[in-house]
Amino acid sequence: MKTLIVLAALAITAPAVLAETAAQKAEQYYLQGLVAEKAGDPAAAIAAYQSALKLHPGHANARFRAGQVKIQASTIKSSATEARIEGS
Repeated sequence: MKTLIVLAALAITAPAVLAETAAQKAEQYYLQGLVAEKAGDPAAAIAAYQSALKLHPGHANARFRAGQVKIQASTIKSSATEARIEGS
C-alpha cells in the first residue's frame, strides 16, 4: 500500500518538476544567444534572443544583447561598405 501511495505521489508531482517555466526556457535561449555571439554568429544570436523575448518579454538581458548585436552587425556592414568605397 505504501508503494502505491509513493508511486501515486510521484506521478502527480513529476510533471510539475519536469515542466519548465517560460522564464526558464527564455533563459536557455538567452544563453544560446550568448554562445552564438561568442562563436561569431550574429544571426543565430539574434534569433535566440528573439525566442527568449517571445517567451519572456521582460527579459532585460536578452533585449539588451539583441540590440547590441544589431548595432555591432550594422557597424560591421558600414565598415565593409566604407572599405569598398575607399578601395575603389
